[in-house]
Amino acid sequence: MSLRLLKLVLRVGKILAVAPSYHDIKNQTFPSKIYGCLMASLLTFGVGVSVGFRAADYAKFFTMKLIVQVLLDGTLYVLNIYSILKIPYKKFHWNKLIKSIQKFDKNNKVKEKSKYGSFVLANAVFFCYQLYMTCLLSRTIGIKFYKQFAIEYLQLYDQFVINFLLYVFLTMLITRQKCLRLKFETQIAKNSTLVQFDTIKHDVCLLKEISEIINDIFGWPLFLTIAFTTLQMIMYLQLLAIIPYLQLPYLICLASVILWQCVSTLINIFLCDVASNQGKKILTVAHTLEKYLPNENPHMYQFIMVVEDSIPHFSAARFFQVGRNTICGIFNVVITFLIVMIQFKMNEKVTSRLERCKNGSVDNM
Repeated sequence: MSLRLLKLVLRVGKILAVAPSYHDIKNQTFPSKIYGCLMASLLTFGVGVSVGFRAADYAKFFTMKLIVQVLLDGTLYVLNIYSILKIPYKKFHWNKLIKSIQKFDKNNKVKEKSKYGSFVLANAVFFCYQLYMTCLLSRTIGIKFYKQFAIEYLQLYDQFVINFLLYVFLTMLITRQKCLRLKFETQIAKNSTLVQFDTIKHDVCLLKEISEIINDIFGWPLFLTIAFTTLQMIMYLQLLAIIPYLQLPYLICLASVILWQCVSTLINIFLCDVASNQGKKILTVAHTLEKYLPNENPHMYQFIMVVEDSIPHFSAARFFQVGRNTICGIFNVVITFLIVMIQFKMNEKVTSRLERCKNGSVDNM
C-alpha cells in the first residue's frame, strides 16, 4: 500500500468525519470539529428514530435474542460515535505516525504500488451486497424497512472505512518490515562485521513507533469491530438454526452479510499476527550475527535487545492481544452463545405451551 492510497482513504474518512484528511493532520481546524459534532448529532438522531420504529419488533424477541440485539446495536453506535469524536482529533498521534512513515521511507527504498483497485473492489462488494439486501427486504417489509434501517447504511459504511484504514496502515507496516529485513540480510551477506547497527536500530525503532501509534489510534475501533462481528454472527446463525427452511434469496442475504463482516474483520486480525511474525523474523536475522561476532560485543548485544523489544504486539483496547488465537476465540464465543440462545428459545416455547395447556384446563373446569 502507498501513501497515495492512504490519502484517498483519509479523504473519504474526512467526508464521513471518521478520520482527518492527509493535509489536515498537522492542523485540526475549528470547522472540522463543528462538522464532527454535527455528524455525531445526525447519527444519534437517526439511531434514535430507527430504534423507535424497531421497538415493536424487538418486543417480540425472546429474552436472550433481545439482549444480543441490543448489544449489537449499541456496539455499532459506540463504534461510530468513538470514531467521529475521537479518531480524527488525535492530532499528535496522526502527525507522529505520518512523520515516522516518511522518515523510514527516506532512509530505505520502499517499493509500493498504489493499489487503488483494492479500495474500489472493496467498495463495489460492499455496495453490491447492501443493494441486494435492500431490494430483497424492501419488497418483503416495504417502507418500514427504510424507517428501521436507513441509518445503518451510514453506520456500516463508517465501519467499513475505519476497517479499511486500519488495513492500509497494517499493510504499510508489514511492507516496511519486509524491506528492513531484506536490507539487514543483505548487509550481513556482504560483510557481517560491518553491519550498520545504528542505521538498522533507528529503522527498527521507527517501525516500533509506527506499530504503537496504530495500536493507540485503532485499539478501541478494533475491539468494537471484533465485538460487533461476533454478535452479528450469533444473531444471523441463530436465524439459520431456528428457521430450517429458509428461502434461497434470504439464505444468500444472510450468508453475504456474515461473510462480509467476517472477512473484513478477520483480515485485519490476520495482518496484526503477520506484523508480529515479521518482527520475530527480523529478530531471527539479528541473532545470526552471533555466528560472526563475539558474544561480548556490546553493540551486538544492545542491538539484539532493541530488536526484541521492538516486536509489535497489537491489542484490542488493551483487553486482549490480537492474533490468530483471537479468531479461535471468536468462533468459540459464537458457538457457545448460539447453543445458549437455541436452548433459551426452546425453553420459552415449552413454557408458553405449558401455560396454554394450564389455561385450557382451567377454562374446562
